[in-house]
Amino acid sequence: MSDSDCRTSLAGQACRGPRHGAWPCQGGLTALLSRRRFLQGCAGAVAAASAGGMPAAAASATGSAGAEGKAMRKAVCHYSFHRRHVAEKWTPDRLAQEVKALGIEGIDYHARMLGASDDAMAAQITAAVAKHGLILSSLSLGNNFNKPKAEEFKAEVEAARKWIQFAARVKAPVSRVFGGSLGAAERKDDAARKAAWQRMIDGLAEIAREAEKCGVVLGVENHGGLPCTAEEQIATIKAVNSKALRATVDVGNYMQGGQEGHVGTALAAPYAAYVHLKDSKRAGDPARPEAAKLVPCVLGEGAVDLAACVAALRKAGYAGFVGLEYEGTEDETTGVPKSVAVMKKLLP
Repeated sequence: MSDSDCRTSLAGQACRGPRHGAWPCQGGLTALLSRRRFLQGCAGAVAAASAGGMPAAAASATGSAGAEGKAMRKAVCHYSFHRRHVAEKWTPDRLAQEVKALGIEGIDYHARMLGASDDAMAAQITAAVAKHGLILSSLSLGNNFNKPKAEEFKAEVEAARKWIQFAARVKAPVSRVFGGSLGAAERKDDAARKAAWQRMIDGLAEIAREAEKCGVVLGVENHGGLPCTAEEQIATIKAVNSKALRATVDVGNYMQGGQEGHVGTALAAPYAAYVHLKDSKRAGDPARPEAAKLVPCVLGEGAVDLAACVAALRKAGYAGFVGLEYEGTEDETTGVPKSVAVMKKLLP
């Protein structure tokens, strides 16, 4: 799809975020900043976006906000089967067959696992979804805008733009996107962290403009360190200031930033366009939870208060898709069905 093939369906224009003092989280924790200082650092961006009239819970094509009383819908993310996908050489139809067998209505395809973004792949996805009577809940991108080299940054932006155009072709209601990943050296360097944060804002602003043209809603996930906490997700959305950019709330990833899942979910829920449901166990010294290693597991077997997360989403009026993203070490042939059973109890 060329730029001219996209059709504008979202109002507003993306703008480049100001070079504010918001620092990304360091190794999962907001480095050297208290929560108050972090929010003060983001205040300029937040105020600017609020002045522009961007509502905290603006309605979108996902129908996720302002829909209090409506039931959330269940989906399974492609990544839940990432090991089987590789080992068994799954096609889009094979994934759809598995999701249908699990009794779930929504399916989320992952760009990296699809590989191609051409018309043939779009046709495969459309046919698979229709054949098995499913609904496409999302197309997930795997971008990383923390690329100091200009040519690498540009390549990330261009790749993301192509996948956004692909998302429009397959009529994905939302596309999960990342901000960026923090390396070990950047986590120890204040200036490097600030530069990484700005690269993320610049990259998201670029692709938000593309999303606006294509009528695609983007959901920036709390993943990889940029952003990491709910406050950082909100600051990112405010800084970019595009109605095409909202949040993918990953209830399990907040612990990477030293934030309990239900706390982060409650803060970010008004901005949610999509949700990932996952669980992790804490390993390490119980007296030092901030240094705990997180081990992904079957839903309900970890430390995430899943019921409280769902309650927070309901309170915010979220009625979009909740996608299971199973990353546990247990074999996917048993871990995914167990997790789906828990999801069905949480979201009857």
